[in-house]
Amino acid sequence: MWGRIGEIVLGIWLVLSPYVWGSTPFYLERWRSDMISGIAVIVLAVISFWPFRKFEFLSYAHVGSLLVASWVVLFSYVYSGHPAAPGYQSDLFTGLTLLLFPMIPNHATLPPISWRRYYLRRAE
Repeated sequence: MWGRIGEIVLGIWLVLSPYVWGSTPFYLERWRSDMISGIAVIVLAVISFWPFRKFEFLSYAHVGSLLVASWVVLFSYVYSGHPAAPGYQSDLFTGLTLLLFPMIPNHATLPPISWRRYYLRRAE
């Protein structure tokens, strides 16, 4: 589950970054994009973190972060001038990093399922 925690941290950074880098009315689009994207990443990571028994497909909600991260990367690349402002560079780096996290499975630190089944049979 450490991958989801990383996504939550990156989502919090997306929400806080307009305040860190300074958001003026000229950068209103970036502020709005960062807020919506950050909240979406946090919500998707928390939904996939929650152990749903009835709706197991929700454990894959973190894959939706791929779309959000793609939006952040494209937005920061298209709307940034040359040279890019630090806020846009931060968004680009955060989006590229966020693209890596959905590939990490939810139970990445657990042994394979067959090993766990074998251990449970031995324990009985």
